[in-house]
Amino acid sequence: MYNSTTITLEGYRNRIHDFSPDGEARHTVLALHGFGTTGGSFRHAAPYLSQNAVRLVAPDQLGFGGSDKPSGVYSLDLYTKLTLAAADRLALDRPYLLGHSAGGKVAAATVARYPDRFAGLILVNTGGFSILAPILLLADTPLFRIVDRPFFRRRILGQFGIAQTVESPEQWEAFRRIRGNNRALDIDAAGYREAVRSIKLPVLLIWGLKDRMLPRGTPKRVLRDLPQTKFVPIPGSGHTPMRDDPEGFSGHVIEFVSNQSG
Repeated sequence: MYNSTTITLEGYRNRIHDFSPDGEARHTVLALHGFGTTGGSFRHAAPYLSQNAVRLVAPDQLGFGGSDKPSGVYSLDLYTKLTLAAADRLALDRPYLLGHSAGGKVAAATVARYPDRFAGLILVNTGGFSILAPILLLADTPLFRIVDRPFFRRRILGQFGIAQTVESPEQWEAFRRIRGNNRALDIDAAGYREAVRSIKLPVLLIWGLKDRMLPRGTPKRVLRDLPQTKFVPIPGSGHTPMRDDPEGFSGHVIEFVSNQSG
């Protein structure tokens, strides 16, 4: 059963996608999407989760989809507050917090900040741990004027997998809107790294091995910071396992949440 609603959190309108089983849910997953997408990006996996009594709640994060798109306000501090506010407003009792791509660093920061409010952390081809993460900080500098030229984006930036996140005009506009806030969105620059390393909750890392956006060594960096992590690769998937292999992705999520409660 699917329902979409808009609620106000921290003064901003937030669209919420709610995929619930027909019967009673045994587990709840609050899922945070990546850059340039929406909570609807989890729709392919939702039926498999629902069939196994897992409720999936996925907001459109601030700046994307049907949520408000202000300028100059983006930070891990704000996103963590919004995530907790969503859980509180929707009366989600210690849900599992899942984050994909850029949503992964928000999920990690939220669990680090509010560890008692969540049952566990699920990271999916997560951002925030890559050796390339500091490159995003350059977007806050005058160098952005070069990057913002169509020729550079097409001929230079297009050579890198990360360019997939800004392929559409809507994605590029979101990138421009967030410009100037990348330090506040960086785990290290925002001062969250040590708190993330102190997370004691169970962690699942799902990784599509055909990811062309993030370096192959990124999972090792996650495991270094969060050694309690269970790592499950999905060989046939790229950067978005919940779309590329929704059944396999869902199976790993279901096994993880069931084992923690069982």
